[in-house]
Amino acid sequence: MIFRRKLKFSLKLFLIICSCLLIVLRLYAVLINSSRGETVGGPLTLVPQPHLLTQGSYTGIGSDREVEPVNSLRGGEPLPLEGTERTGRPGNLGGVGTEVLRVVGGEEESKRAIAVDDSLSNLGRRTQLNDIFISVKTTAQFHRNRVDLLLRTWVQLATDQIFFFTDVADAELSRRTNDHVINTNCSAIHSREALCCKMSFEYNHFIKSASKYRWFCHVDDDNYVNVPSLVQLLQQYNHVEDWYIGRPSLNHPLEILDPDSEQEKVSFWFATGGAGFCISRGLALKMIPFTVNGRLQSTCGKIRLPDDCTIAFILYNYLGVELTQVHRFHSHLEPLKRMKTNTLRQQITLSYSGITNVVRISGFSEMEDPSRFLSIHCFLFPNSVEKCP
Repeated sequence: MIFRRKLKFSLKLFLIICSCLLIVLRLYAVLINSSRGETVGGPLTLVPQPHLLTQGSYTGIGSDREVEPVNSLRGGEPLPLEGTERTGRPGNLGGVGTEVLRVVGGEEESKRAIAVDDSLSNLGRRTQLNDIFISVKTTAQFHRNRVDLLLRTWVQLATDQIFFFTDVADAELSRRTNDHVINTNCSAIHSREALCCKMSFEYNHFIKSASKYRWFCHVDDDNYVNVPSLVQLLQQYNHVEDWYIGRPSLNHPLEILDPDSEQEKVSFWFATGGAGFCISRGLALKMIPFTVNGRLQSTCGKIRLPDDCTIAFILYNYLGVELTQVHRFHSHLEPLKRMKTNTLRQQITLSYSGITNVVRISGFSEMEDPSRFLSIHCFLFPNSVEKCP
């Protein structure tokens, strides 16, 4: 009897010791995986908080091609708190070969970009302004009016991050932007081919310097960018994951014939370039096999759609990534006069069309400021303008 009790006690003690050892081993595995930027069992899943995407009461029309209201939210989920980042698997290029990377930005440059993604200490750092690459698409005829207006307003807040992609050489503009002007030699005509040509240069320029930046953001030369609001938005997302952020120009997915199988149709949401959009570096690197060496322009020709639609098609059809809709991006075909002044600080991009479709805001006279960008800039950043009304 005593022997049986001792045996049971010994077995219980043995099981307890084994359980403790398993717990210790489990904790050790967690620490090892954390040091590699991984989580046990895969990426950490966080609770989505869609309200972070819809600040402000204005939900006008988000289009530079169509003028239909957009009300639904689709796409990925943001991080739950500003400044925190999801600890997914960094440095996953989705099968992108080093030979492709070498063609675009040089093998060593690409390796540095991947190394930055793999750094655990870097993952924990909040995205800052100098982590964002902002490309502005323009053309020669707008250098002395639209671009000049941008240089007098929001560009002053992010001069080192902004690159102008145009179709001619302009020594004066290069001087004023510290040589941040890229002459693409693309056509100056506002055609599908010219738009895709310039977009290809924008993307390739970002990839070549990918080790410096976390985000690729595109805007047009008739956009005003609220720089702090843009930074705040991107702080909610993990740049090594797949994020495609912007505002669609339709209230339904775009449906086209699949160019690889004309018997089938493919439908997808696209962010209109006239309102601006952003792509995380992790996703931009995965796009390389479908965008370099003229492939972006080739796809543009196959689907017969402009650059912004082509980007969305590549992301959805080849990489399975949908648009994350943020309605604080705005284009020039929205009824901008409906926007309330008390929501301006929350908006990310603004625009204008002529002198009638503009944000209604007091400030400079209509003759001095027909686009209202000067007045908007004075409202948002009164200390950055020499003379505000």
